[in-house]
Amino acid sequence: MSKTGDFAIQGDTLVKYQGPGGDVVIPQGVVRIGREAFLDCAGLTGVGLPEGVMEIGLLAFAGCLSLARVALPESLTEIGPNAFFRCGALTELTLPAGLTRVRNSAFSRCAGLVGVDIPAGVTKIDALVFAGCLSLARVGLPEGLTEIGDLAFFRCGALTELTLPAGVVRIGKKAFADCVNLSAVVLPKGVTAIDKTVFLGCDPAVVAPHIPLVDFHRLDKPKAIRGFALAYLRAMPMEEDNRAGYLSYIRRQRKRLYPLAVGNEEVLRLMIAEKMISKKDVSLLLDEAEAGQNAAAKALILEYGREL
Repeated sequence: MSKTGDFAIQGDTLVKYQGPGGDVVIPQGVVRIGREAFLDCAGLTGVGLPEGVMEIGLLAFAGCLSLARVALPESLTEIGPNAFFRCGALTELTLPAGLTRVRNSAFSRCAGLVGVDIPAGVTKIDALVFAGCLSLARVGLPEGLTEIGDLAFFRCGALTELTLPAGVVRIGKKAFADCVNLSAVVLPKGVTAIDKTVFLGCDPAVVAPHIPLVDFHRLDKPKAIRGFALAYLRAMPMEEDNRAGYLSYIRRQRKRLYPLAVGNEEVLRLMIAEKMISKKDVSLLLDEAEAGQNAAAKALILEYGREL
């Protein structure tokens, strides 16, 4: 093992950083950032990795609470488990085009991270990769993505709307659980089943009209109905059998769904467009709107009632 200033290097691997922190530039010739190389280096504020680095190892920068700037080289292909765990000062991150693997919990609990673009070579987002990234509001997902792992975006409270790429075929358990501000998720046709825990603790409209309503868990049916209403109003293409199945269910269950309709304008507009609300039920809906203090819903219902 050799020492170059503050760096302990073995072969082409940076084994340990032993300096005071601040902005650090890693020496040329390093190919791998070893396990725990910068672990809990509280004074580290910035790091530049030279071209040629291909891998960042397990827990390499974990607990670097002041790390705000990371320059990743184009040569990088893999970011290891927990590599940037709890790097709370990171806000923006540019992942290089050659990256193919981001492993479990790589950016978990990076509470300040607000945006990230996943490069085209990454086909799977591993478990817990962005879990606890409370400020993460923007995620760019590549077209080649096929799988989102368990708890991948758990407690990403700033996410509001997301469209998954066409290639995604699997979404893991609790992948978006506790994303409390998530209002809508558009699922591709390759996703044909949703585990009941995927959206646990949040209430997005799940836009997936290709999945029959009967295939949703009972707790997710309201999410699916809201998503169908969005698809219906946007005239999105869908199979006629599925369309008929959704409309039939909503028509049969309309009185039970009135509270949902009053709280979600898209569902209310769908019911109005399909003339599902009878004249005698207008007063029921108005009562719901009054109880929810929803002036916009009340106005729609009154206008509909006058046209009956």
